[in-house]
Parts: sequence; structure tokens; C-alpha cells
Amino acid sequence: MDTSGRSSGIRNGRMSPSRIDGPAASSDHVPVSTQGLTMDSRIRFARHEDLPGVQRLYKALRPSDPEFPPPQAEAQWSHVLDQPHIRIVVAEQEGLLAATCMLALIANFGSGGRPIGLIEHVITLPRFRGKGLAAAVMRFALDCAWTHECCKVMLLSGAQRDGAHRLYESLGFRGDVERGFVVKPAEPVTPVKEGRRFDGTRPGHADPSRAR
Repeated sequence: MDTSGRSSGIRNGRMSPSRIDGPAASSDHVPVSTQGLTMDSRIRFARHEDLPGVQRLYKALRPSDPEFPPPQAEAQWSHVLDQPHIRIVVAEQEGLLAATCMLALIANFGSGGRPIGLIEHVITLPRFRGKGLAAAVMRFALDCAWTHECCKVMLLSGAQRDGAHRLYESLGFRGDVERGFVVKPAEPVTPVKEGRRFDGTRPGHADPSRAR
């Protein structure tokens, strides 16, 4: 993968607090020409105009997810893209967004202050599967995580998804180092209410540290 124009995001040995930089931080597209990908494949960070393509990808993975009304979808997409510690990575092929994954960096008081990387929502459209696109977006995300000196990168995967597990293992992930556990809310998942996005406080409680 061509990583020319790469910006490290590291300042004086510490992660830049203002943004995630990565292999495409200074270039609009990164051409991919390995592992059977075509020369028109591009791996990059998602932009605001990518909302319809990303919605199509998420629908392929999570068809039962509640749908946002259009204005709320645009607001939530902007909210996600505006987060300095989150990036959505996408793969373009044949003029479509064909694959994606999300990288989040979690600030960390352990491991010498090195952040923890989390990869979620690894998705490829059915017609593009088997072409190496999922591996390509994940390599892009991993390169970004190591650029920011992450102490580790984690992901969760459905227990029965053997094919996905083989992909993750081929990229260096191991399922025998730590064990993941998941708890989900008892009530059905519905779209987040307008104005109720996560801000680090409990609903109905002010953060006393921010009152000073």
C-alpha cells in the first residue's frame, strides 16, 4: 500500500490529542495493488459525502438495525466524523464504497499512557467479498493505530463467524490472548434521540469536574 504523504500524528512522543492521522492524512486516496485488488481500488478515510455508501454497507451487515430518518442520519454521521478519536475507513472499487471498518482510539492511563485501539464494523458488500478489501481497510486502520503508538488493538467477532476469524488471524489478531465479554441493554435498540449523544456524563447528571 502506498503511504506517501503520511503524517504520524505524534508530537514530542505523545499522541496528538486533536485528530487521528494516518496513511491518507495528506493524500485524498491511497492506491492499493496487492492481494488481487484492482488498480482502481482506493483505501481512505470516509468523508461527509460518503453517507449513502456507508449506509448501504451497514445495511448489508446489520439489516435489522433501526433506520435513521434522513435529517437525523446526516446529523449522526457528521457527529461521528467530527470525533477526533474516531475514523471510518472505506475502500472504493468500481465507483462504489465496497468495504469499511471503524477505528476508535481510547485514551488510557495504563500502558504508559498509550491509547487502546478498537476496530468495529468490518463490512464488505457481498459482490466484493473475497477480493481482499476487508483485509485492506483493516491494514489501513492498524497502520493508523500503530502510528499513534497504541498499546494494542482489539475487536469483537461473532463466535460462529469462522471465516471472519481466519481473516483476523491472518492480520495478526489472536483469539487465545484475552477473552471478550459483551452485555447489551434489555430494551430494544432504537436510534439515539436528538440531543442525547454521548458526552461522558450520566443522563440527568452534571459532570462536577466540568463545573469548576
